[in-house]
This record gives sequence, C-alpha cells and structure tokens, in this order.
Amino acid sequence: MAVVKNNIIYNSGKQNDVAAWIADYRATPCNSDIVFDYNTLHAGSRSNVVTCNGIEFSNSHGYKGEPSFVNYIQGSVSSNLHLISSDQYARDKGADLSFLGITDFNFRADRDGFSRPQGSAWDIGAYEYVPGGDTTLPAAPTGLAVN
Repeated sequence: MAVVKNNIIYNSGKQNDVAAWIADYRATPCNSDIVFDYNTLHAGSRSNVVTCNGIEFSNSHGYKGEPSFVNYIQGSVSSNLHLISSDQYARDKGADLSFLGITDFNFRADRDGFSRPQGSAWDIGAYEYVPGGDTTLPAAPTGLAVN
C-alpha cells in the first residue's frame, strides 16, 4: 500500500495551468491500494484532479487552493516554503501520521525539527507553522579563508 498524505502539490503541470497531477509509479501500479488524502492541491486556474496512469483518486479531506508561503519564487532554491500565519489551505489541515512509527524518518517532527502539531492539527507540507518562529534563511557566511 502507498500512502500519499500531507503534501503540497503546487504549480503542477505544464505552464501552471493543468487539471491533473500525474503520479509516476513504475514500481507500484495505480490501483485501490493507493491512499491519496489530506493534500493541498494548486494546479492553476483549472479544476484540480488527481490521477495516476488514468485512474482518478479522491482527496476528500484535502484542499484546493494556493497555500501562503513566506517567499515562493518559482523554480528557485531561494524560496522559503514555511507557511505564514494567514494560510488557509495547509495550516492545521493535515492528518496525524505519528502512528506510522517508521524508525528511519521522524513523522512527529517537521523538516526543521519542530514537533507536530504546533496548532490544532498537523500542517500540510514539510514545515509546521511555529508562532513567532524564525523563518528567515540564514545569511551567507563572510570572511572565510582557506589556509
């Protein structure tokens, strides 16, 4: 079984204006064993449909809309994908995945190491919104020398 939960699928598809997110499961065929839910979908101006090799999947507990990031620059590694306090599509909208207990990945913490949840529920995406948390990127080091 494949479980796809708590993901932000953003600007998916050709020129940000397609109606589908296509999952490429070469090792796992698309069938009823895939659970796709609690995801935030933003696929441009058309409707958001989740398909995998032509099979349409429900995202019944998910959200269709544009999440609010601190600073998103399309195609840039300089983007800051932390959520802002006014986000309506990912903040406190995720599923609790702590029951998974996978030892090589800590589902109980976000990418920065903050415990989940920080609010009333888990946030969708890699980062939990932390009230008053510092979400600015660190400055590049200066004054370095190689001796």
